[in-house]
Amino acid sequence: MKKILWSIVIICLFLFWACETPIGMKLPGKKNTKVIEGWIENDQYPVVVVSNSLSYYSTIGAEEVLASADKNAKVYITDEDGNSEQLALGFTTEHIFGIVGAAYVGKTIKGKAGKEYSLYVEDDSGQVFTAKARIPQQPMLIDSLFFPVNTAVYDTFYPMRIIFQDRPETYDCYRFFCKITHLDIAYSPIRLGTFDDLTFNGKQITYEISRSPLSNFNISGMTDSVREDYSRSYFKPGDTIVLRATLTDTATLKYWFPLQTDIFLGSNPFLITKHYPTNIEGENVTGIFSGYHARYDTLIFHKDN
Repeated sequence: MKKILWSIVIICLFLFWACETPIGMKLPGKKNTKVIEGWIENDQYPVVVVSNSLSYYSTIGAEEVLASADKNAKVYITDEDGNSEQLALGFTTEHIFGIVGAAYVGKTIKGKAGKEYSLYVEDDSGQVFTAKARIPQQPMLIDSLFFPVNTAVYDTFYPMRIIFQDRPETYDCYRFFCKITHLDIAYSPIRLGTFDDLTFNGKQITYEISRSPLSNFNISGMTDSVREDYSRSYFKPGDTIVLRATLTDTATLKYWFPLQTDIFLGSNPFLITKHYPTNIEGENVTGIFSGYHARYDTLIFHKDN
């Protein structure tokens, strides 16, 4: 019996010492993925952002994200008539990178409805990435925009609703953006605002618009009341809202639909490790090059509503 007890003690001591043994582990290195997000829409110049993905284990903040922009790439847009333009770094409020002048912006070629455009990107290591996108021929058919003032979400905040007509003869993919003029520098995607018409082809649809703040990087210096106002998803009297409603291509739907769903379900967009379906061709690359047929509508939420 004593021999058994001593054996148990020795085994326990051995396990204890084993747990105390330092273990060195070197994580395997992985080349950063190139991330390309670009688009061209009717009557607008193209915008392309080129950046490098960040390590899952790195510190991620505003400085690190903005520093990931690739400012040494060669970016070209070519239309279906053979006209080509090299895009240059510039400022645009259409993307968070553009606010600091880290987006590639066109000055010659504007998007035209029904036309196809080719993207060519070459980074400073010589890697080449290409993609094509077509701007849909027709715009959205919006019947009305309104605030349902009898259905406050909470306190004095309200959703915005849009009624639009889907075309029965085409397969349509939709993507919505908006901005509150006194809060937002740039347009931000609507929550779950990318979808197709498979379930409502040819029908009139009532859709609820809720806002997603473009970025949370700047909230740390805000007071509680300002932060609450900036972070809200809904609208209140006194707001002026610009809605950017677009028809887009199938590739854009396939990229943004699963990504927006993951974000809605709680995934941090800066820590998502998945690769979503992309139309960018090349090695070790993700992102999307989109064609948009956009219309812009301004809605003022009067205080006396």
